[in-house]
Amino acid sequence: MLKFSNFNISIFTDFQFPTIPKVPVILGIAAISSLAVVGLILYFTLPTSSEPAPKFEALVGGNKSTTPGPSTEDPNKPPKLIFAQALFRHGARAPDKGYPPEVAKYFPRGRGQLTDMKWFSRRMDRVLSTASTVGAAMFRNPKQKYTSVAIQTENDRDNFLLNFPIPCKVKTDYRNKTCPDLLRKDNKEDKYTTALKCLGPWPSIFNKFNVTDSDMYINMVRNGVPVSQEVRDNYAEISKEFMKVRNYLNGLYSREYIQVKFGVLVDKILRDMETAWERYQRKIHKRKFRVYSTQDWVMSGILSAFGVHEHILAHGPQEEPNYNTLILVELWKKNGIPYVKFLYKPEEETQLDHKLMDLTGVIPGCDGKKKCSLKRFNNCCDNTRASKRTQKKLCAFPKPVTTNSSTMITHNSR
Repeated sequence: MLKFSNFNISIFTDFQFPTIPKVPVILGIAAISSLAVVGLILYFTLPTSSEPAPKFEALVGGNKSTTPGPSTEDPNKPPKLIFAQALFRHGARAPDKGYPPEVAKYFPRGRGQLTDMKWFSRRMDRVLSTASTVGAAMFRNPKQKYTSVAIQTENDRDNFLLNFPIPCKVKTDYRNKTCPDLLRKDNKEDKYTTALKCLGPWPSIFNKFNVTDSDMYINMVRNGVPVSQEVRDNYAEISKEFMKVRNYLNGLYSREYIQVKFGVLVDKILRDMETAWERYQRKIHKRKFRVYSTQDWVMSGILSAFGVHEHILAHGPQEEPNYNTLILVELWKKNGIPYVKFLYKPEEETQLDHKLMDLTGVIPGCDGKKKCSLKRFNNCCDNTRASKRTQKKLCAFPKPVTTNSSTMITHNSR
């Protein structure tokens, strides 16, 4: 039986509580349904690939680390899980926009809200904290079925990991180049219609359905809410074409845009893998498990930044990440050598025969291998990772400089 007397859960911060031995930290800003909890629990009980299923003690500090290195390690020992990071999308929610009065009964909490639970973290109603649910399920035992979990959060304006809170020249330049009408203050159209006109050709599906209703239809179908047969027959096409315009607005068609929007989180994930290995080697108390609970647009952005998004779309539905989708980045050790696994759960409901998609070999530089060396993995994404300083530098607008005769604009060199 596992016993946990102390643990803290913080949300999308690097906030450090006073030193407490064996403290896992879960980071998150959104909420998911109990299905995602099942997904995480199954992660600890089912194999993710050829590696044996990790014992939960290995993540929460139940086992002492052994000295790494081929000279002291038995080559016949199975691989050891050193560190894991997870990102998952929140659970089923109501549509953001208005929906017909006759279906309101299916969404009693209102627009954009989850359909089965409610907590708060980020100041956006549907982006609710899952940390309490996941923590309570993971640390439950026969003597303590319900566990209270402390949650640490921060304001959106200070959140550079799971939000994009700053004005950015890269975004403005990209839209000015590809769709200047999006920047016009006198533009009366919704952003989806304007963007679709710029992307061209206009999808025929949106001659039948209003593009602004797409979010409503998608969330109604995913929640099992009755829709017309016409919507059901055209659901796949609606999802595919709406995903394309959302991906454009999300910046996924520009490498530089991906870097400034998602690069800080990518950099954090990569640096944490390196830090975990360094601390393991030095036998320093280490955090073994980190979770980011987030939204579909962040999931798509991270998958794009790691170069696997197109591969997923080629082997699955042409739609944005579903509820409860899950990314796992694992650091393993075998014969004293660290390697990384990059895994993905694309479905909302986790079945008992569930298997994760192993995307490790698709990561740039991993050369199709199922086990990517830590060094190669950390070099995968130099053009999509960014420190906060780099992000601010790339996003900075030119500053006006006043001279004796006129005001001129100076451009920052990159």
